[in-house]
Amino acid sequence: MTQPCPRQVHEAVMPSQREHKSHWREDGTCSYCGSMSPEKLFQAIEAGCVVDGTDKNYKLYVHVEHPEAGQPCILSSANFTQKGEGWVQITPENRASLPLSDWRKENWEDGHWVLVEPRPRMHTEKFYFQQFTVADRDRFILLYNEGKINFSKFGLYVMPYFCVMSPDP
Repeated sequence: MTQPCPRQVHEAVMPSQREHKSHWREDGTCSYCGSMSPEKLFQAIEAGCVVDGTDKNYKLYVHVEHPEAGQPCILSSANFTQKGEGWVQITPENRASLPLSDWRKENWEDGHWVLVEPRPRMHTEKFYFQQFTVADRDRFILLYNEGKINFSKFGLYVMPYFCVMSPDP
C-alpha cells in the first residue's frame, strides 16, 4: 500500500487507529480495514468468482477459494459445555494440538469449548471501493459494462458511489 488506507484516513478516531501503519498483508488484504486489494479483486473477477452486491454503495462481497481449505479450523466456540460431533474442550493436554491462533492459545482458558472441523473450500471476502484508484474505477466500470463480472443472482442492486446509471441508447 503506497498510501494510508482510505477508510483509515476518514474513519480512524482512536489514537491507535490513527497511528496504525496500514499496509497490504501477504494474503492481499488491508491491515486496517480487511478489504481485498484491487489487484486481488480483479484476479478474482478474472477467475470467475461470484461477486455479491450489498445495500451499501461502497462495498462488495467476493466468494473465493480458501487457501487452507480442508485443514482443521475453529468454526465456533463456547464457554459452556457443548455436545455434538466436532466439539472439543480445551485442556492442558490438547491445547498445543488444536488449530488455535496465538492469541487464542494465550487467552482462552482451559475448559473453553471449540468446534473443530475442516475449513470449507469457499469463503467470503469483502472489498471496499474506497481502495480503488481512478484507473481501477474505470477498469471496474468497463468489466461491468462488458458483463464480465460473475454477479450472484441478486447482482449489483446498489451502484458504487462513483457510478451513475445511464439510460439505454
